[in-house]
Amino acid sequence: MARDMPRGSSCLLRLVALLGGTCFVAPQLSGLQRQQSAITRHVVEVPGGLKNGVKMVMDDEPWMLMGHTSKKQGKGVAITKAKVKNMFTGAIVEKTLNSGTKFEEVETTWEVGTFTHKDEDDGTYHVMDMESFEDRTLEADVLGEMAEWLQEGQSVELEVWNDKIISMQFPDDIIMEVTDIKQSKDSGRDQIVTLENGVSKQAPSYIKVGDKVKVDKKNFEIKKRS
Repeated sequence: MARDMPRGSSCLLRLVALLGGTCFVAPQLSGLQRQQSAITRHVVEVPGGLKNGVKMVMDDEPWMLMGHTSKKQGKGVAITKAKVKNMFTGAIVEKTLNSGTKFEEVETTWEVGTFTHKDEDDGTYHVMDMESFEDRTLEADVLGEMAEWLQEGQSVELEVWNDKIISMQFPDDIIMEVTDIKQSKDSGRDQIVTLENGVSKQAPSYIKVGDKVKVDKKNFEIKKRS
């Protein structure tokens, strides 16, 4: 009786099919290495060590600080209201932090992966680790706007904490074809164009249908004609 194919093997075959059945070489990170971002464990102290974007371990989970305000209470004790994002689920909540509290800073590794597919049943996104060929999943809320720009077979960089992906980024700017111009403005100003992934963006007036444009890998705005 034939045995069920291991999950990782199935994803590997999917990736090979995406690449046309040809041999492939794992992409290399430019400037990023598969190593810890810091050897010494850093500590974030409230409120002096808080800055937007810092990642801290709270309740055994990684959280990213998105904003905060501190207010002194009686006897000079400061209470900090912090807006934080759970790096596992993408959930954004407000937490109250006491002055003098210390949190371990999240220390991560960067790995190389390839986006293989989106599971339409549960909405998760699947990425193959190009070193171990392990199939890994991410929730849509973790990816945010990046989910709209993923294409099957695309190389990505994975930020990993405790063997779990907490964020993902593109190694390079994204090349997209313009499929439609939804709105043109007078006097040579910008226009609204639709790209091949269905996303509408503002673009220079000289951009035409059929042009390929370069999209910024961080803010996903059109930079110029490719």
